Amino acid sequence: MLLLYRQITGGYIVGLSYFILLLTTPFLLTAKEVPAFTGKISGNKVRLRSSPHLNSTVIGELNKDDYVKVIGEQAGFLVIEPPSGMKMYVYRTYVFNQIVDTNNVNVRLSPSLESPTIAQLHAGEKIVGKPSSQNPKWLEIDPPTTAKLYIAKEYVIRAGGEDFLKEQIEKLEKANILLLSTYRDAENELKKPTEDMLIEPLIAKIDSLKETWHILPEHEKHATALKELLEESSKNKKVAALEAKIESVSAALEARKKKSDELQLKYEMRIQQLENKLHDENSQLIASLEAAQLQNTNLSLPNNEGPSSKWQMIEQSYQNQWLSKQPALSAQEYQKFQSDHAVNLHGVIKSYEPTTNNAPGDFILLINGLPCAFLYSPFVDLSIVVDKEISLTAVERDNHYFAYPSYCVMQVKMGPS
Repeated sequence: MLLLYRQITGGYIVGLSYFILLLTTPFLLTAKEVPAFTGKISGNKVRLRSSPHLNSTVIGELNKDDYVKVIGEQAGFLVIEPPSGMKMYVYRTYVFNQIVDTNNVNVRLSPSLESPTIAQLHAGEKIVGKPSSQNPKWLEIDPPTTAKLYIAKEYVIRAGGEDFLKEQIEKLEKANILLLSTYRDAENELKKPTEDMLIEPLIAKIDSLKETWHILPEHEKHATALKELLEESSKNKKVAALEAKIESVSAALEARKKKSDELQLKYEMRIQQLENKLHDENSQLIASLEAAQLQNTNLSLPNNEGPSSKWQMIEQSYQNQWLSKQPALSAQEYQKFQSDHAVNLHGVIKSYEPTTNNAPGDFILLINGLPCAFLYSPFVDLSIVVDKEISLTAVERDNHYFAYPSYCVMQVKMGPS
């Protein structure tokens, strides 16, 4: 015992003095028997001790609203049974086939010779134990009936009779099972697709349990937290499902729009191709019709008065002058001579209104938009090809000192040659 108190106080002298004090006050060592009852802890972190005095080893703490079974009273402390679930330890050397084989075997709080002794076992007592995971030289056992712990009397209030604690433990175990099953139900519901979740019945169940557990504050607290978690998780999952649905619809719309745009672009390209083809075919058709019209049109000018007869007279004059100088040649040879000296011109014909009597032509030839020559013809009706791009065969004539050369047109073709 002296060594035990040396561990508690830290010195032989103090330990010895305390031992003497205990011997001179025997009433401190005597436990007062009281009818067993259930006590309820009224404070937080109330120390649970190995002996009924303030210098004894603190072996744990209890919190407010914890329950204990009180079996006696000693020196201002209440004697209680070890709390449910508490484990104690005995040295394996003194136990054979679960039977204690010697007397005064110490039962300690932990698997160590330095740990406080809470009770003793004697030869022949049967125990149920298993090797300690902390130290296999020790056996872990439930507290024996002789094990007693101590707690300051002022922190305990009477809650009920001896069986009240058993009822509370049963109620607590039932509450633990219900709370665990409720957590599992909540977990299973949250795993389901949003449209299949049944959250409301589960919340109603939690509210019902909270009413049942109002005397179990910790369970009521867990139930409240579970309800809040379930509501928040359900809301978040619904929001996430809605966002995913919106994102899916948006993606589908975007894909449809992309496909529509691609199809529209394809149609536009096809339409453009058809329009280009139609334009080319129309241009070819128009050119063909104009060429056919030009070929089928009588371009010979009538022998009557007016500008055409004027140019006929001028060309006849050119022919007469040439033949007078070549009396041995004919008019056909003159025409051949003209053809041999003809030039090819390309451009657009515009009408020209002469301002003088000796103007060198009734039309002007534009090349690249610029005037380049005067034109006239007693052989071709140039008025039907005004504003059109043409190719022509012509012979140069006197321009009467005008700015551009003058040509007599012999033949006309549509378009550039």
